[in-house]
Amino acid sequence: MTENIPLADPYEKIGKSIESLCAFIDILGFIEKTKDFHKRGQEEWLFKRFQESLKNTLKFLPDRPNFHSMFSGAARWAYKSFSDSIVIGIPAANAQTFSEAMGKLLILLATVQTCLTGLGFFVRGAITKATIFIGDDIVFGYGLATAYELEKTKARDPRIIFEETIQKATLDYLKEAVSTFTPLSRAILKDSDGILFVNYLAMFLDEDERPSAIDHVKNHKDQIEKALTEYKQDPYIWTKYRWVANYHNYVCKEFLKECPSDLFIPDGLVTNQFSKPI
Repeated sequence: MTENIPLADPYEKIGKSIESLCAFIDILGFIEKTKDFHKRGQEEWLFKRFQESLKNTLKFLPDRPNFHSMFSGAARWAYKSFSDSIVIGIPAANAQTFSEAMGKLLILLATVQTCLTGLGFFVRGAITKATIFIGDDIVFGYGLATAYELEKTKARDPRIIFEETIQKATLDYLKEAVSTFTPLSRAILKDSDGILFVNYLAMFLDEDERPSAIDHVKNHKDQIEKALTEYKQDPYIWTKYRWVANYHNYVCKEFLKECPSDLFIPDGLVTNQFSKPI
């Protein structure tokens, strides 16, 4: 069961920054949503919803033995959440620990995105490999600074991207890992700009559990369509959800066999609408 998976903080014991895989994640439009709910007198409702979803996300791992086995190794992980951001660190000092850490991190990030997007919280982030310290009172290190900068300058859309310097090592790891853990074969996609990102929607699509997979994709579709409608008067934010819609349709086409047509997001929702003013 999930509660038996060890979650030991590897940083406090050593008391200094450690070479690690570091992920910085930011929730898209959270500040604007908070302001909106405050004006409507529903800030407390939003807070409780976000708090519970984040708590469940960071404690949740899929209830399958092959997932659990990946979290029984030596590499432990730590996280810190603050405001609308999450930082995850997993020590990765050498090639062996890099492989262990990357497998864990991909599952964690796909889980975070899956759970949060299912509740309407879309995220953007970046993964890097550098020194970081995650303690009770402080998060510090070059890894955090680099991941934060990448999230702000390169991630652009609701995707978690990989720093260029670890892309090759990540792909090499996946080539070896897919023979023992099938979901990793669909863990990453390459975007049109050449940047790799976490393929969270496809990670947990299991044809052996098709009804659950269909429900999962349908909920993802519903949340995107809701956001596209909500932000249609805000082009800056709307284009980000258009990206998610295109990603959703790609996953439906490439990773879900004989995907029902009603799971695709209609073109009319993701194309610019023009009309004559007079």
